Amino acid sequence: MTSILETGDAGQTSAKHFPQLDSLRAIAIGLVMIEHYARPLARYIPTGAGSLGVNLFFVLSGYLIMSGLLRDRQRKRDLSVILVPFYLKRFFRLFPLYYAVLVILTLLGVERVREGLLWHALYLSNIHPSFGGESTIFWSLAVEEQFYLCLPLVIFLGSRKHLVLRLMVSFGLCLAYKAWVLASGAPLNWRLLQAAAEPLILGCLLALRLAQTSKGKLTAPDVRILRIAAVVAALTAIAIWLSHSQGLRHMFNQGLNAVFFTYIIYAALQGIGGLVGRLLNNVALQYVGTISYGLYLVHSFVPDLLRQAIPGLSEPLVALATLPLVFAVCAASYQWYEKPLLKLGRILAGQMATNLERRGNAKSSKAVHFER
Repeated sequence: MTSILETGDAGQTSAKHFPQLDSLRAIAIGLVMIEHYARPLARYIPTGAGSLGVNLFFVLSGYLIMSGLLRDRQRKRDLSVILVPFYLKRFFRLFPLYYAVLVILTLLGVERVREGLLWHALYLSNIHPSFGGESTIFWSLAVEEQFYLCLPLVIFLGSRKHLVLRLMVSFGLCLAYKAWVLASGAPLNWRLLQAAAEPLILGCLLALRLAQTSKGKLTAPDVRILRIAAVVAALTAIAIWLSHSQGLRHMFNQGLNAVFFTYIIYAALQGIGGLVGRLLNNVALQYVGTISYGLYLVHSFVPDLLRQAIPGLSEPLVALATLPLVFAVCAASYQWYEKPLLKLGRILAGQMATNLERRGNAKSSKAVHFER
């Protein structure tokens, strides 16, 4: 999942690496795993462990992807030079592991994957439940892919000075859509892009705001406002959670979580200190964040596969074996499958950008010569 779980370089050009963001990814995947592995504990985590984890991933993804696109837009005028390498890198980051997991789970007979295989293959897993399909963890990846397709349109179609307004209107439309569905009495599929995009949009707004500063740092008054907004959002989200109102939760939970995580991500970009900072600077935690895409994809299926492979295996043994197996598989996948493909994607994206720039320069030179 910055899919929602990338290791950082969202744009075509190189960017400074922020190790604490890797730790935030690790925390996010930890919350999602608590939701799936320890439901009794998850019930006591305000606003929902899985919801917190996915929304943190979404804000991170929105920030990283927007940062990369803005960085490239500043350096290059031709959209093809920006977007073709961008999507090429997305392809190598997301598709190989995703489709490998789909194939393997299908061959192993995981029914909830096999039953909706076409939906998953087309990145429509978030729409599938609207047609009676079973929800899987792939829904959030579908939201991100759909967002990746829409975001360049929001950025490049229209003047840059109105970009903030376009993003804020998009945020408002998400809320309006959910209000309309809930008011009509129809069931709300909260996995749809138009119902789940607020965290991605707020991540984009953070990237845009920081791009407007000289050193990627907000003014002291802005930081205070963001901090107060984060506290108010967190308290409001907890109050809604305690009220047990599903309508209010569906309406506001994602946006409120996103406001809180926007502040946390900004703080991590600046470098959080103290005890929390020492935790986020832990290399083991950062490594978990690095392999978090694989962890997200496979973790919820491993217990069922263990039960299927070893009939009669007791539940305590299933629980004991699951985590080591998940981490071993994902570490190996990252080292020998994902990492080489990431490198290949960066190389091909760089070569493609160079070729496109040369073609653009050649056309410009011919046009100038013709005018003369």
